[in-house]
Amino acid sequence: LDEIESLAINKKELLASMELYRPSRFMKLYENGANFKIFKGSEHATKQIKMGLQNDYVVLTIRYSKYFTERNIDISEWFKFYEYLVAQGHIVVVVPDQEDYFGAREYTKFPWIVFEPAAFDVDLRMALCCGAKLNFASSNGPSSLLCFSEAKFFLFDLLRGGHFKESFWERHNGFPVGENYPWLGQNQRLVWEDSSFETLKKEYLKAVKNF
Repeated sequence: LDEIESLAINKKELLASMELYRPSRFMKLYENGANFKIFKGSEHATKQIKMGLQNDYVVLTIRYSKYFTERNIDISEWFKFYEYLVAQGHIVVVVPDQEDYFGAREYTKFPWIVFEPAAFDVDLRMALCCGAKLNFASSNGPSSLLCFSEAKFFLFDLLRGGHFKESFWERHNGFPVGENYPWLGQNQRLVWEDSSFETLKKEYLKAVKNF
């Protein structure tokens, strides 16, 4: 028992370990030439995605959780955007929230194309996202991997519901709210607005100019 207690991490140590993994800690490394676009699907996962999606496609990644529900998106607004993209001639694939997949399955109330394995298989998720023409994602843990990949993406809802304040993001990211990671390129952006049909469409119309 004494050995187990000696291994337990205290609050101060926990907070210190969390600091090590904040993107703000990466800035100096980036300035010294570090490459942070490292996440992608394996060769096998990429091959599996290409077998089913051979044309250009767009991915929508949604957050819908029983935890911090104020951060959840309005799925009906995203479905409206889904229909808009389909009308523009795109193939559109939805990645549901893992918790929603194993829980209430709210996403099934809408008649859209869903790739459920990507909700719980990060390899397939990254292969799917990196192969997409564009990704539109609501802020959640797995979606943050897009910031460290070559995937084209727009990440919404970082401030949604007021759970994470501007001060949190500025400390976490190492730059002011409204700005972007310096290693990101064209059509790779944090969108400091809540998602709605109008804000999603606005970013889409900006992006198509770069196609």
